[in-house]
Amino acid sequence: LPELPVHPPIFVPGTRFTQERSDALDLDPAKWLWPDELKLVRWLVLIHETTFVWDPGERGRFKEEYFHPVRIATVPHTPWVQRNIPIPPAIYLQVIDIIKGKIEGGVYEPS
Repeated sequence: LPELPVHPPIFVPGTRFTQERSDALDLDPAKWLWPDELKLVRWLVLIHETTFVWDPGERGRFKEEYFHPVRIATVPHTPWVQRNIPIPPAIYLQVIDIIKGKIEGGVYEPS
């Protein structure tokens, strides 16, 4: 863990934790933090900015050196024959965009 600075630096936007995201995050909604405490919170979020996800495309995966992938054991079987659930035409393109985002983010993998 990094050492906390006694006098936190002034906020400088990072690559993912931008000024817009900092403003939208509203780190002191009750307005009870001192200015240096607020700078410290912004600094902490900034140095760990790759930990937070603001868009689905920024989602990552755990490092395999720390968390091994889970393998679900199956037995050979004949899959059930079921019809896919139809997607209503009115939301078809939205569903496709969601699925593509999950594939790009690594949530869905080819089976």
